[in-house]
Amino acid sequence: MKKLTNVFALLFLIILPGISSADTFIYELNNTYTGTSPAGPGPWLEATFTDLGSDQVQLSLQSFLTGSEFVGDLYFNLNPALDVTALSFAYGSGAQASSIEQDANDLKAPGDGNYDLKFSWGANDFAVGDVSNYTISGISGLVASSFNFLGVPGSGETNGPFYMVAHIQGIVEGAGSGHIADVDGPKTGVQPPAVPEPATLLLLGSGLITVAGIGRRRLFKKS
Repeated sequence: MKKLTNVFALLFLIILPGISSADTFIYELNNTYTGTSPAGPGPWLEATFTDLGSDQVQLSLQSFLTGSEFVGDLYFNLNPALDVTALSFAYGSGAQASSIEQDANDLKAPGDGNYDLKFSWGANDFAVGDVSNYTISGISGLVASSFNFLGVPGSGETNGPFYMVAHIQGIVEGAGSGHIADVDGPKTGVQPPAVPEPATLLLLGSGLITVAGIGRRRLFKKS
């Protein structure tokens, strides 16, 4: 019986990571506060911060731009109680930033205030339908909510402050570029990163029943 219990424990350890959940903060940049709006309805850019545990956060960016449009720069913030210069950024996949700047309250977003972090991409590097994924670490206690902070208003600026700002370039109509922002704050919640399909759950359940049957037969043979 002890061996059978160990088998069940092992199976649950395999299954549970696939159905576990993580705290997320999702920013939807759907408001143009200066310059020309990208074509089509917003959001034109979405950013998702997800807790990975062990003081690590996943940053996943998704572009919903069209035509010749592309993301030039992205500005966002860190909890002011934390040292932004201590952060480390590990590139994962998609459009890799050409530079990442870290300077508390000193990165000016045109037409708005000051931010702590600035990602930059080259022309057309982060364009239509592209993604960009990074793992952020380097600070004890770092979680997704550590990036849920407003920028510092700039002197004389009437826009903002915002949670996140992006410079969109290559816009065909008007001046050719504009700055967009998340004005509502993040959507929060708990989202499972991977949930087994019903068919998978059925197979797993069948496997458990089969294992149980085998275990019983072996026990009966020994008795």
